Amino acid sequence: QNNNDNDDNNNNNNINSSSDEDEDSEGDQDPKHILSGHPTQAPSGASIPSRSPANDPPRHPLGETRDRSWRGNEVTDDAGVGESVFCAGQIALVPCTMELLRAGPGAQARAAFGHTGKVLEAVRGGLTLGHVLQAHCYVTRRRDVRAVRAVWEELLHAAAAAKQEAREEERGERMREGRKGVVLVVRAVVVVVVVVVFLGTSGLQRAAVELHAAAVVDDPAARTSRRQTAEVAGGRIESRASVSGDKQHAALSLSLVQTRPRSAPRPGPGAAGDLLEALGAALGDALGKMAADGLVPLCARLFYTHDHALANQIAAGLGECLRRSLDRSSPALALVPVLDLPDSQILHLSCWLSA
Repeated sequence: QNNNDNDDNNNNNNINSSSDEDEDSEGDQDPKHILSGHPTQAPSGASIPSRSPANDPPRHPLGETRDRSWRGNEVTDDAGVGESVFCAGQIALVPCTMELLRAGPGAQARAAFGHTGKVLEAVRGGLTLGHVLQAHCYVTRRRDVRAVRAVWEELLHAAAAAKQEAREEERGERMREGRKGVVLVVRAVVVVVVVVVFLGTSGLQRAAVELHAAAVVDDPAARTSRRQTAEVAGGRIESRASVSGDKQHAALSLSLVQTRPRSAPRPGPGAAGDLLEALGAALGDALGKMAADGLVPLCARLFYTHDHALANQIAAGLGECLRRSLDRSSPALALVPVLDLPDSQILHLSCWLSA
């Protein structure tokens, strides 16, 4: 297993080496200028109606889609799931020209996340990135994960600061310039960052970052979150749940983290079954607590490393495990093989719940 892990890392490096040429350069385009160039214009795709799954292009196992010409940064507002907004496929396109921003992953992340914020505002006035409850972020290189996460955290803190300032202004308590010691609480957002081979295209260029987000019209300061960790053979199961301020929606994250040292022997033939049982128990426990609050799982995505034998075995059996344990409450499950997952994860389940 250890030798295979090393070979897998080498293969991943080879796969991604072709995209390493000039993407580290931030380029000569300023994403802040681009995003503020048309303040009165709705973000691209804000008026595009919901698409039919029957018209979706075929999916590539390790990429988002083979052809993005159908999309163009669309927004789907599902009124059947309460006060929620779903924003899919945001990449760093330049408004008006619809060309990909020529910049590194950090600048592309800032632009893509900025587009998401503008789309949320266009769909429901007052919505910001601070209202996002669940986010799936795709990158094409593992080494970009840290930079993308840093941009995400920065923008979340900026949204929280703006919200706090607006509240104080409403109370007539304007913030003093240079005031220090203000503690901003950014409520938990279930976000997963995965590495794929390629993303959407614009001309001959491919995006380095893409964001899919689900936001809720609520008071983010009233949100609650739960965390739980369970030790398993060779690793641990981490679960995290965030419930919206109106208690009508929730996002659940469940990941399998491998902590087995390199010198450890390969897992036995029954390892996948044991881990699948442990995952099913952890998921059932988390969903049971949610059910007590009237929340039902609607849909889920299982991201798993495509070349990890154990992850593939678990992914193959998880759907049946959910149907067996949850019966009619089992969520619609989409299996998403990816190139890599950060933080030593071999699979990550992301589930959306609603009352």
